[in-house]
Amino acid sequence: MIRSLLFTILFLGSIPGFAQQKEEVYEGDIRESDLRRRELVEKVKKGEIPAAIKLRFSRKESDFLVFYDIEGRSIYYRYREDRFDTDAEKRVADLIAGEAYEVTGPFLGMYYASMMHSSDHPKYKEMLNNADAIPAFLFKSARPLRIEQILL
Repeated sequence: MIRSLLFTILFLGSIPGFAQQKEEVYEGDIRESDLRRRELVEKVKKGEIPAAIKLRFSRKESDFLVFYDIEGRSIYYRYREDRFDTDAEKRVADLIAGEAYEVTGPFLGMYYASMMHSSDHPKYKEMLNNADAIPAFLFKSARPLRIEQILL
């Protein structure tokens, strides 16, 4: 019994269609190679701000959408001007917490202690080196990375 099973496995392995292929490791919607917050801050320091970033959506917080990278570090996207901006609310109504998106928008500055520090702010350079300061962008769009999934 064992001998015939071993023979079958060896025989099928020798057939070209059954040859074992190298398995690809599933990394999920956001991969290890995708940009992390610390790498993003380094790019901002050099003036190399990416057009889009792959992140997961967390929640809405005040006028910001909170996304996070593969390490769980937050990145903010300002999506509305004030709490009465109903058009902005409609634009982000379909975002699902925990889902991965490719998010776009121009860089605004570093957000720290409920204050935005744009590039012309006196403490901007200091905020770039502050690990607790959060990069903030103006929200333009979020494209879902898992578009073939059927949601029930």
